[in-house]
Amino acid sequence: MKKKFYIWSEDDYSPYKILHRQPDKYWGGFALLGTRFHPIGDFDTDQFVVPDEPCRIYQTRKGYRIFFTGRYAPDLDLMLDELIERGGDPLYSKYCRKKRYYAARLDPKYESLTGNSCVTRLVMAQGNHLEPWNEIISLHDDWTGALRSGCELC
Repeated sequence: MKKKFYIWSEDDYSPYKILHRQPDKYWGGFALLGTRFHPIGDFDTDQFVVPDEPCRIYQTRKGYRIFFTGRYAPDLDLMLDELIERGGDPLYSKYCRKKRYYAARLDPKYESLTGNSCVTRLVMAQGNHLEPWNEIISLHDDWTGALRSGCELC
């Protein structure tokens, strides 16, 4: 039986959820940060233009993650279309559209975090972020090790 993703209910106004992906034949279990209101983009290469708006850009093992921190609760489908136009990962946008939320992996898929490893590394932050982003940024950065000096991406 094929596993189904968590689908966010339209009447659930939680700002975010920590979702736990169970291990399968491709990778171990890991945690995801899911949110309907905080637009997050996934870019598999560095071939994107830095947004001319408040944002936080993180490097991941295989690309970049962008928090669009000057926006809160934009239309999900329009935002996902915009991410694709900006060079975002089409598969990420497809799954976000299907699940009805943005997602950011918090744990490594394969390895365990060690003292000198991190899931993301903050590359840059520009502009002032909106207040609803405070908790998301803090949770994400703490969990992924984004501010850890000299860490190795895993």
